Amino acid sequence: MHNDDMKKAVGFFSLVRLVGIICLLIPHQVFGAQYAWDTPAGVTCDKAVHSSSFTDLASKVTGSVVAIICSGSADRSTPVFNDLGRIFPNLGTDDRSLGIGSGFVIGEDGLIVTNEHVISGAKKVWVIVEGLNRKLPAQIIGSDSRSDVALLKIHSPKPLRALVLGNSDYTEVGQWVMTMGNPYGLSHLVTKGVISGKGRAIGGLPHGKYRFLDFLQTDAAINRGNSGGPLFDLCGHVVGICTAINSKARGLGFAVPANLLRAVLPHLYEKGHLDRAYLGINVDDVGWELAQSLGMDTVRGVVITRVRPGTPADKAGLRTGDVILKMGAFDVQGRTDLTWKVATLPAETPAKVVIWREGKLVSITVIPSVRKKHSGSDHDRDGALHGPVEKQNLGLKVMDSTDAGRGAAVNGVVVVKAEALAAEHGLRPGDMIVEINGSHIESSAELNAVLRKIEMGNMIRFYVVRQGVGHFVALRKSWED
Repeated sequence: MHNDDMKKAVGFFSLVRLVGIICLLIPHQVFGAQYAWDTPAGVTCDKAVHSSSFTDLASKVTGSVVAIICSGSADRSTPVFNDLGRIFPNLGTDDRSLGIGSGFVIGEDGLIVTNEHVISGAKKVWVIVEGLNRKLPAQIIGSDSRSDVALLKIHSPKPLRALVLGNSDYTEVGQWVMTMGNPYGLSHLVTKGVISGKGRAIGGLPHGKYRFLDFLQTDAAINRGNSGGPLFDLCGHVVGICTAINSKARGLGFAVPANLLRAVLPHLYEKGHLDRAYLGINVDDVGWELAQSLGMDTVRGVVITRVRPGTPADKAGLRTGDVILKMGAFDVQGRTDLTWKVATLPAETPAKVVIWREGKLVSITVIPSVRKKHSGSDHDRDGALHGPVEKQNLGLKVMDSTDAGRGAAVNGVVVVKAEALAAEHGLRPGDMIVEINGSHIESSAELNAVLRKIEMGNMIRFYVVRQGVGHFVALRKSWED
């Protein structure tokens, strides 16, 4: 290589190295806009700019994580301590029945987010900010018990730095995360772990209010007093709010995802509460067999199993069997995921819904209404059985049936016994088969006729009503009639 060529090559690689160093020195976004929910949902953590250590990350975010102190709390699920005066000597001797939790700054003007159960029933709420040797009185701006989110406001004598809400949809199982909070009054305690799971719907917690949520699961230690504290990715973005633990096991912690916070917080800021939106549908998760029977190349979204007459979904033209892939600005991952995405839609405001219908993508505009308290049961009543028992090659015995629920006759056939393929794929005694591959079934004779027309090797898609709730069951025909 000539000297001139060598000099050019050396100069080029020196430039590349300089650019790389500059890129590493440019800090990624840890602190956000005026309010955290204003941060675009597309904010993600670039693996190339991860903090080099948990030490660096902790030092960046410590000033934005606060302690929440409550007096006279009626919610005994929050930790109560008799020696808080020793841990926080400036609280005062007149404060009794104190509870403590965590929170973090989401607005430079003093907006703080925490769990609703931390401040539920409290007569007084204070916030302790790092570097201040006193508690600051907090105003409850709004709260929502179903999502377990509360918004507070303080007037701080020192500048506050708002954290950034990351995009929790983009978190991956196995990625590193860090928590920071105030368990048992221990200020700014840091724990680390990984995302252990996504889309968790958990029961057995107080009031059962969490069963519809779409939790992130982590093995990072979450202790009493961590409630309301942030769950960080390695870029310092808040991807969740630490909310619940399984006290019977170790390493089972759960966090409300940041995208739910992003959807709920504007409602709390503007109105103090969340008016849940309502579409009027029942849905189920999409399995592999059902996806194939609908002509989908991947398993995604949720399938509509029922559309209630006269509801926003009915007026918009949504149908049983449609697969919802996108609701508003969000992709739909599953049933629990859809629940909060629908609930946080602005009521009476048009929203775009992307569905899979008859082998193609379709966009529909729906105008959700405000959910009203419903009296009576949502479950339809099964009608009387009549007609002969028919045995099918897939291991199915059925009877003709008429279901007169909700004032309108719905004909079908009722499963008397399910075995072999039928049982393996989820059909159960008591199920009422209403449709097969989109063809309505009113008798056992029609069921036989429709099944005979389906060629061996093709998919069979049953639409059944089970205890008043619609379900899809799909299987491949593996016999000759």
